[in-house]
Parts: sequence; C-alpha cells; structure tokens
Amino acid sequence: MTFRCIALSVLFAASTGLAQAASEHTRQNPASIRWVLHYDGKSTDQFMWDTRAKKLLNTRVPAMLADSLLMALGGTPDPVVVVKGRYISMSGCRYQSCSEKGFLWLDTQTGIGVGAFHASDTLHLGSNSLSANHLPTEAKLALWSWLYEQSLRTASAEFIDRSNRQHALDIANFNVQEHFHEHLHTAPRRPQ
Repeated sequence: MTFRCIALSVLFAASTGLAQAASEHTRQNPASIRWVLHYDGKSTDQFMWDTRAKKLLNTRVPAMLADSLLMALGGTPDPVVVVKGRYISMSGCRYQSCSEKGFLWLDTQTGIGVGAFHASDTLHLGSNSLSANHLPTEAKLALWSWLYEQSLRTASAEFIDRSNRQHALDIANFNVQEHFHEHLHTAPRRPQ
C-alpha cells in the first residue's frame, strides 16, 4: 500500500512538472515579443546581444534546434526584417563556419515562431507552437526567400516539434533555387 502511494506521488509530481514545463514552453504571449520590432533594419547580432533574445528563442523553438540556432544567429549577421509591422525575420551564419546558417521568423500578433538551421545540405525546421503542416503562409514565404537569397540547396529536411520528435519533410518544398529557376525559364516573355 505504501509503495503504491509513493509511486502515485512520484507520478503526480512528474506529470505536474512536465505539464508546467510544457505550459512554460508553449506559452506564446504576443505582447511579450513586440520589443523585437525595434530591431527592424538593425543587425541580427544586435538582437542576439539583447538579454531577452535567448529566452525568446528558447520559448519559440524546440530545445533540439535552439542551441544550433543560437550559434548561427550569434555569428555573422544579416539585418532584422519586419514585414507589415508584424512579421519578423532574422538570419545569420555561425562564426567561422558560415556554411551553417540559422533563420528565425516571428509573428508579433500571435506570438508564434519558426526556426530553421541549415548545414551540410540538411534543413532542420522547428516550432514549439506549430506543426509542419500548419506553417503560416508568411512564414513559408520568409523561409523560401531566405533559402533563395542564401543559395541553399536541401538534400534532406526535417521538422522538429516541441517534444523534439523529428518528422521527415518533402525536400521538393525547400529547393527553391530549382523552382525559381524553372519559373524564370518557363514564364512567358513580355513583348518589347
């Protein structure tokens, strides 16, 4: 009888701790991230030096992806971009290893975020609040623009959910170089 009570107490404590951690991990308070809008046009590096940056990233991106993304965003920076006064994109590459690149997208109205890390032709994409099948159009456009601007080719892709489970993704959705190239050669030409 005593063993059962102890076992139930341990299970209850563990589940309460896990529930609290999950709640902490997935809390997406939009008001708490509006401060990022002030970094529009500034370098990602400046953003990363803000004491709130690491906590923000860790609450929006799965733990399995967060460290790699922190290293990449803390390296050689690109400018922070704000679109429609709402959507924020930032990127950078790892210090002394610029073939490893990171990307973060945030929606300041909903508080959701998506992170990406690209290394060795592999794209690691993840979110604590979204699934691979429910990425907002604005996040996809920002991600595709980043992949295109950085000339990144993708041989494999995965989505990492908030439980750090990895799900394979169709790479056809992330090889934007080929899509844009095909479109340029098949688009009708304007008469001159």
